[in-house]
Amino acid sequence: ILLIIATISGVRLIHDENYAKYTVNYVSSFARTLKKVMYNYEKDYDFDHKLVIVGRDGREVSEHYVTHVIQTLLAYDYQIEYIDIVPTPTVQQTVQLHKAAGAVIITASHNGNEWCGLKFLNPSSIFFSPDECSILFSDLQNEPPFKSLPLEQLSFKNTSNHKILIEHFEHVQNCKIIEADKIRSKRFKVAFNGQCASGAVYAPILANFLNFDLFLFNSTVGVLPKNPEPTPANLKDFQSFLSNKQFDVGFAVDPDADRLVLTDEMGNLINEELTLTICLKYFLSKQPLEKFVRNCSSSFATSLIDANVQVYESKVGEVNVALEMIRQNAQLGGEGNGGVILKEAHLGRDSIVGVMMILSYLAESGLKMSQLIAQIPKMVIQKEKYAYEKDQKEQIMGKIEKIQLNGFEVSKLDGVKLVNAELKQWVQIRFSNTEHIFRIIAEAPTSVETQELIKKVEEIVLV
Repeated sequence: ILLIIATISGVRLIHDENYAKYTVNYVSSFARTLKKVMYNYEKDYDFDHKLVIVGRDGREVSEHYVTHVIQTLLAYDYQIEYIDIVPTPTVQQTVQLHKAAGAVIITASHNGNEWCGLKFLNPSSIFFSPDECSILFSDLQNEPPFKSLPLEQLSFKNTSNHKILIEHFEHVQNCKIIEADKIRSKRFKVAFNGQCASGAVYAPILANFLNFDLFLFNSTVGVLPKNPEPTPANLKDFQSFLSNKQFDVGFAVDPDADRLVLTDEMGNLINEELTLTICLKYFLSKQPLEKFVRNCSSSFATSLIDANVQVYESKVGEVNVALEMIRQNAQLGGEGNGGVILKEAHLGRDSIVGVMMILSYLAESGLKMSQLIAQIPKMVIQKEKYAYEKDQKEQIMGKIEKIQLNGFEVSKLDGVKLVNAELKQWVQIRFSNTEHIFRIIAEAPTSVETQELIKKVEEIVLV
């Protein structure tokens, strides 16, 4: 196989003729690991030790993996509920609502068409913890090949994704801060970029559920757009689609729809970092919040919303944010890549939660999206990524470890982060969990200051 990346974010691989072998190997290890770790959850969670949920993100190649995942789990005596094409957070929500022991999600998240992958959930409906991933990856074996059977010959429960999505929507609308009836009364006009995957499946169903008019872009499920990560640079086609339409707000997701990016009513793309900041501001308009958790690469803007909120940082990775939210008993958290986590719904990034929070905010405030954005503290964040060869990593790490800037405190929670709270400036250098790249991320009140921070670090690391 060309490339496999196995991290706390799951397994991602370039799809080729060996995919079945690697799928069976990783799912077999998941099946064994789940049996070992599920008993750690019995005190806090009520779940069926045999039940495992399986879903996929809708990318064209994901269909090939379904039979191998289900057949492998059946061989380990699990009972399977297959829910077809749904967002990753919907699988998480289903583990919780159906009291399952765990799940396998067939997805490569924001990676392109040539990629596929697997994400693994435990009985808490959260991704496998770093310790659980260590067990899973260390137990990996070359499994003996078996004859792959057609899906129709396998014995499992097949539940329609429409039914599962409605369950998810109903659960989220019952959260205290969601104003579903007010949303319905407004009859919003919503533009939505479904990225030809699970977002394109859920958006029309949600439009009917919440009574909004939908302009759906990238609506045909299967072949993803060339660059499916929902960043402003990749959403120019979506902007063109919006240019002649009258609407209230635009949403864009990644293929497995755990991340959410916004546009205002004029089609202006809003930095993905601000999704979480706006959701925090809305939450505080509804009820007090003592503690908030973000990953250490997320915008400082969330610290500027309310000085009474204690902000905690975790390592990058959804599972790290979720575990820190449990430790701190925080009701809201997330990642600055557009990942909103509302504990009352479930402990995972969820674009459906984000959409309902944003629409609730619009409905309650009576303001336009551009007016809500104008209320957010102005910060400029810049993210640069740099590819490296495998043999260069140690040398680059050595340079990163020694970085110091005058007046900046150093944190080594995840990579190296230098912070000057007084100037509202920070810069971080860290290696990606899912790609052979490292990133330099900087934030400051102005673009000039942000670019200066990037340049200072580049001069040290890239020499």
